[in-house]
Amino acid sequence: MDIFALRLIRERNAANGGHWFDADTLRFFRSRLPTGCVARVDNTAWFVTSEGGPFGRGARAYTVRRADMVTGHVETEGTFRGYATRSAAMSAARACVRQAKADYREDSEHFSNRAVEIDADEQR
Repeated sequence: MDIFALRLIRERNAANGGHWFDADTLRFFRSRLPTGCVARVDNTAWFVTSEGGPFGRGARAYTVRRADMVTGHVETEGTFRGYATRSAAMSAARACVRQAKADYREDSEHFSNRAVEIDADEQR
């Protein structure tokens, strides 16, 4: 996943009335965006942000984000500011991607098998 995907999420978020990427929103949470995303599975992408401590105090912490590539809607995956290091957040994001890939494969196999069953029934 590259910076293009994050730009696309930003554009879609704004086009659908979202304010997640607005400068004021990012400033309020003292958020920093990555240069790209961890990965994308189907129409979902994961990336890691960092946020400053509440009221401008405390160390930065990291959050795993999940974005819908169609609407640009962004949600927190897990806990807001749930990781003390970027490395830990990236590992968590990769785990989300692995799980999504497994779920996607399982769903694809289920629908593929179901399609074969329907075709067999129609041939009778």
